Amino acid sequence: MSATKDRIDRFQADKALLGLSNDDIAKKMRMSGPRFEACAQGLIPITDSFLKRFYGTFGFELGRRWQQLHSNDFDNKTISPSTEDTDLENRITVLEDALAQLSKTQQSISTDLLRLDTKLDKTVDKRLDKIEKMVNTLITLVQSQSSETLTKEKRSRTIRKRSRSQTQKRQTIKILHQKNQITT
Repeated sequence: MSATKDRIDRFQADKALLGLSNDDIAKKMRMSGPRFEACAQGLIPITDSFLKRFYGTFGFELGRRWQQLHSNDFDNKTISPSTEDTDLENRITVLEDALAQLSKTQQSISTDLLRLDTKLDKTVDKRLDKIEKMVNTLITLVQSQSSETLTKEKRSRTIRKRSRSQTQKRQTIKILHQKNQITT
């Protein structure tokens, strides 16, 4: 959305008050010099977004400079004309608008952070639950395999014992058979 003529005039006055070159202002605003130059010269429309960016970058500095000018006026005991008062009030309004926007942005960021924190907690809880289930499944499988291995080992021992006993029986029978043959 394009800014109003009053706000554009305020921007021009505030830009002049900064006493910086257009290139320096563009660098601090992190925008290209030619684009800023085109906005400053009115070649392309100045948008509300552009003004928010400008006052977001220079709002504090402008407030300090306006305060210095204002205090110098009172120190010199001069009374500024009513148009200057109106300009000051307009600039204060712009700065208050910028502050309100920053406040809304901060609230929005805080809300987003809380939402993300909650979402992260839920995600971590889900992941931990899945890991716990996997660990329990692995424990069950290991125990199952262990019990199967033990059962197999018992069977194997039993088979070996039977096999030994049968072998011993055969040997005993063989020995007895041999003794019988010798005695007969």
